[in-house]
Formats: sequence, structure tokens, C-alpha cells
Amino acid sequence: MKRLPNLLTLLRMLGAAALIGLDVQRPAFWIIYALCGLSDMLDGHLARRLHAESALGGRLDSAADGLLPSSARSGCCRCAPFRAGCGFGSAA
Repeated sequence: MKRLPNLLTLLRMLGAAALIGLDVQRPAFWIIYALCGLSDMLDGHLARRLHAESALGGRLDSAADGLLPSSARSGCCRCAPFRAGCGFGSAA
């Protein structure tokens, strides 16, 4: 049970990586994005409640916190309406 927060964080990292391959206009993108956001809140809460805070968990959480917005941005850059603001080409 004490490993559950770290497991949630690892799943969030996998979900963030999955966003890179998804189109932002598909519902699956937004479902995974929302689940990653919920797991971000839940893993910290569980770690404190289960007294399972660790240095590794803190590092994993920080890495996942950086990975999620980067992955979401890459998904947005493939979509024409968002492309102008991402630095990859123009919104043709």
C-alpha cells in the first residue's frame, strides 16, 4: 500500500508520454490529460496519508510534473489552430 503513490506517479508519467502520440482534437487526449491531473493530486495526498513520503517519490513527482505540460504542448503543436504559438512552423 505504501508504494501506491509512486505507482500513481509512474502511471502519470506513462500517461504523459502517451499524450505525445495523440491528437489534441481527440477525446482520448483530454481524458488521459484529466486522469494525469487527478493522479497528481491523489498521489501527494496518499503519500502524506499513508506516511509513504520518500525522496524517490519527490523526485518522480517533480519529473512527472515537468513531463505532463511538455507532452501536452507537443500534442497541441500538431494541431493547426495551436501551431502558431508553439514555435514549429506557422498556422497555415
